[in-house]
Amino acid sequence: MNIYDISTKFKISVGALRRLEKGGLLKFEKPSETVAKMRFLLIRNQQLPVESLLELLDDPGTIFDLHKYAERGRTQLRALGDVRADMAPIEAQAAISDAAGGDAFAAQAIADWLISILPRDPVGHHWVAVRLLLPLDPIQREAMLPKASFALMHMRKLDSFAGYWESVENKAGRKEIRYFQKKPLDL
Repeated sequence: MNIYDISTKFKISVGALRRLEKGGLLKFEKPSETVAKMRFLLIRNQQLPVESLLELLDDPGTIFDLHKYAERGRTQLRALGDVRADMAPIEAQAAISDAAGGDAFAAQAIADWLISILPRDPVGHHWVAVRLLLPLDPIQREAMLPKASFALMHMRKLDSFAGYWESVENKAGRKEIRYFQKKPLDL
C-alpha cells in the first residue's frame, strides 16, 4: 500500500502520515513511475498507452500495484483478447522500421499479417499495436514503439488495405482509427 491508500483506508491525513514517515516511524513503498502513470490514467477512465499494456502483459503481477484501479486495467486487457495467439510473425516485426519510413513493400508485409487476424468487429489501434510489438524484447520495443504508429499509418494508405479500416469520432470528439475484417458482399 502506498501513502494515499493508507490515508483513504484508515482516514488519516496524508500530512500526518508524512510526519510519521519523516520521523522514521513509517516507511511507504514508492510506486514505479510507470505504475504511477497507469494509475493517473485509470483514475480518469482513460485508455492505457500501448507501452503500459505491454508491461501488464509481460508482468501480470503489476496489475496488483494499481490497487483499486486494477479492475479498470483488467478490463482494458480483456478488451485486447488473446494477444499471444495472434502475435505478429517475424516478417511483420522486421518491416516496422521500413514501413514507418514509407516503404510500401514493408507496409504490405504488415497489412498481409493484419488482414489474416482481424476480427469482424472493429478493434482499435491498441489491439493492433500490442500484437505487433509484443514479440519484441523490451529494448527493441522502446525503439519500435514510436515507429509502429507511422508504420500503421503508411499501411492504411495502401490500396490493398482499403476497406479494412475507418476513422470514426469517439465520445470526446476526437478521431479514432478502427480496424475490421471486410464485410462480404451481399448479393
